[in-house]
Amino acid sequence: MVRQFFGGDYCTRRIIVKGGDELPLGKHRLSFVDAAMVYWPEVVMTFDACDQVLFSADAFGKFGALARELL
Repeated sequence: MVRQFFGGDYCTRRIIVKGGDELPLGKHRLSFVDAAMVYWPEVVMTFDACDQVLFSADAFGKFGALARELL
């Protein structure tokens, strides 16, 4: 999909990660956590230990939530 949006082939510039992997990026360290079937079967969340931020991959999004007027 990257090629469709940006026109280049980035196969040599990608890093494939899985749950349990860590990626040090200077002061930031990203940890990857499997969250299968939270939203999709292949969801992996990312946690930045430096800023204490969880990139939830839409796990806490509004997909499938009831509209406020229905509550």
